[in-house]
Amino acid sequence: MTVTNGAAKDLIGGSAALHRYVLHAPPSLNPRLNTNVLAFIAGLWILSTAVGGAGLVSLPAAAGAVLLLVALFLLLLRPWAAVLFPGAVAACLAVAMTAPALRAPLSGAALVVWLAAWLYGYRTLSHYQRAARERIAALSGRRDVDAVLETGVLLHRVLSDKAGAARALASALALPGGDARLLYLAGLAMLAARHREEAGRFFARAAAATTDARLARRGAAYARLLAPAPGTPGKGGSQGPPHP
Repeated sequence: MTVTNGAAKDLIGGSAALHRYVLHAPPSLNPRLNTNVLAFIAGLWILSTAVGGAGLVSLPAAAGAVLLLVALFLLLLRPWAAVLFPGAVAACLAVAMTAPALRAPLSGAALVVWLAAWLYGYRTLSHYQRAARERIAALSGRRDVDAVLETGVLLHRVLSDKAGAARALASALALPGGDARLLYLAGLAMLAARHREEAGRFFARAAAATTDARLARRGAAYARLLAPAPGTPGKGGSQGPPHP
């Protein structure tokens, strides 16, 4: 039986952006909630800076707002936006705090940039989610293992549907083969849905299927941690994640 190690260009189909997001974005329990919370708090801190002027509270608030915007776009895999939007906000607030005569217009400009950043972040995430739904629809007629795995991974990683992902992935356990990286991501999805034994089985299959030493090491470590303890079938082991 031939299995791949996750290097295929079309491992996640639909679009190159969706492929990169699923495989490389930091894990997130709810991407839409993260986007809105990070942007909202950044906006509050920008507003407090605008009101506070050059006070002691304003500098940490301004720095915090900039860092939150950086984090927002790094989570969305938009590195240019992680430089452009926070940089513009930082420049506006820095001058506003040191030039009282310009505080009002520059603080207003910072808020406009922040709003544009929030809208762009929301639009970017919506693009990923729309692409994921279209890809799931395209896969709906297929029953091969990689199609089932990809469907479950998209439901979990992009659409935050843990229950739907678990239902989709349950049938993949009975199918042989599968791409190693998809198997690993399926394990993460099952673990998030608290199906620990099934997650361990996916991790074990990923470790056995891959030629990537790091993926094999992490998959094997998860599989050991989630293996049923002696005398307690169906229950996983330790709660902690393995070290890289």
